[in-house]
Amino acid sequence: KPKGELYSITGEIKLVQAAIDDMNERGLKNHEGIFLIFKSVLWAMATDFYGDIYYTEGLRGQEGILFPKFDEQKDIYPALIQNLKDAVQLLAEGTDPIDKTYDLFYGGDKTKWVKFANSVRLRLLMRASNKLPDIESEIATVAALPLMTDLSDNASIEYQTGTTTYSWPRGSLRMGWTDNFLLHRP
Repeated sequence: KPKGELYSITGEIKLVQAAIDDMNERGLKNHEGIFLIFKSVLWAMATDFYGDIYYTEGLRGQEGILFPKFDEQKDIYPALIQNLKDAVQLLAEGTDPIDKTYDLFYGGDKTKWVKFANSVRLRLLMRASNKLPDIESEIATVAALPLMTDLSDNASIEYQTGTTTYSWPRGSLRMGWTDNFLLHRP
């Protein structure tokens, strides 16, 4: 994303954090774990793009923090890695069903969410490997966990064909001035 898009990324994180808070309040551990994975991936994307970012104090304007301090990337990675560990723990403890029709990535398959979380955790460990102590043993530990190994493990949504509503993004369909220019598609 180009410069200035940090606000757009953190806007999405704000929505995900609201979902985490709601799931925690309801005691829905599976869902809380899934949203925690999303939050970690989004913050990782933000720090990968921009380096030092307002991770700890960001998105806390309603608490009166209007000028958040920026955290160093080397301090953000361990927090994200811990979030992913916590997400896997929540998924392990969760008994709430994941609706297959709402889970567009994995159709309610918790094992795939765990693989995704472990794989993102391994990626973050590898990226921070020259900045974190005793990283070799942690990388080895995570590498022995269930990881994404097949295309079916990929966290993606396939584009459907057949109608303009499901056309590929930024395609020529439904993009004219008289069409629904802001239509979002999967």
